[in-house]
Amino acid sequence: MSIREAGLVYDEVTDELYVGNASAWQSIARLNRGTSGRDGISGISGISGSSDISGSSGTSGTSAAPPMGKDIIVGASAGYLFTSDDYGVNWTERTPDGAGTKSWRACSLSQGGQYMIASIYFGNVYTSANYGVDWTERQPAGAGGKAWYASCIYNSGADYILCHTGGRLWHSADYGVSWSEFRPHGNLSAGWRSCASSSDGHYILAARNGFCEGLHVSQDYGANWTEHGPPGHTVEDRNWLSVSVSADGKYMLACDNNGRLWLSDDYGSNWSERQPVGDLNRPWRGSFVSQDGRVMAAGTTSKVWISEDYGTNWFDRTPAFGGYYCLDASLSGQQIVAGDYGGRLWMSTDYGVSWTEPRPNGNQNQNWFGGAMR
Repeated sequence: MSIREAGLVYDEVTDELYVGNASAWQSIARLNRGTSGRDGISGISGISGSSDISGSSGTSGTSAAPPMGKDIIVGASAGYLFTSDDYGVNWTERTPDGAGTKSWRACSLSQGGQYMIASIYFGNVYTSANYGVDWTERQPAGAGGKAWYASCIYNSGADYILCHTGGRLWHSADYGVSWSEFRPHGNLSAGWRSCASSSDGHYILAARNGFCEGLHVSQDYGANWTEHGPPGHTVEDRNWLSVSVSADGKYMLACDNNGRLWLSDDYGSNWSERQPVGDLNRPWRGSFVSQDGRVMAAGTTSKVWISEDYGTNWFDRTPAFGGYYCLDASLSGQQIVAGDYGGRLWMSTDYGVSWTEPRPNGNQNQNWFGGAMR
């Protein structure tokens, strides 16, 4: 049973108890399985020196995030929307837009999993405030039926950003009730394909794709924007499809479709190229950055590449040959969900070293596209 009180998190995968906040966590205890088992967590605050607890002063030191990965949302194009609140063991189909297949795209979760957003490509936008049980149609006024492509949630679930490819970048600061425009590109429509934010919204990264490509960074909660890019950046040679940001905003990862991976470690001001596959262009798709920036991943139309040292070295940890638009991880980056467009959904609990297939929709392929894990 998980403890989800302010500053206190129990991770059922590792049987560790963490105390902390969005920027730093401390592992303060671990239950030894085989003695009193997981049920012993209920009395942990009153146990002192018990043989059931190892490491009273901390078992694994301070980290920027506990492993977690308990809450997951995934959506398929021409498919279904599913959520899980038990690390992907059991799944529930969600039908905000009624029964039947839909083209689910922009799926995001708040930290803790309570708040969710999911949109249909050329359809409606829906939000949930109770872990996906109930949903409310929430798109910007007059903006139904648009090409909603990506989203992100921050500020404990209060703030959403929604990308309309071929339109505008939208922001809500009241759980999706009302919306206003962010205008990184001025009063112009653009092919917004991806967005990501620090945990408090101080730093935001948004990417355009099409004939007017650009990476736009805000360092003041979306009030002002600066177009940044890698050395030699031009309108003609970049096609951004996915971006990710660490919790403090320091680390930013940008994926160039049919190009390269680019990384910033100074809040988006400067960028350097990363070459997981050598000096070669690749069709980069989905990505994630862990809360502290140490673990990163990027998917192509055939592979999943993962780094555990802030993007310095990369390893091929592909579960199966396929196109990975759907790619996200727990706060620590230890638990990963990866969806193959045209194939299967995969999960890992060891940074992508090994994978299992959860099969939320049974033994069949799906066009997995949107997904998030917290």
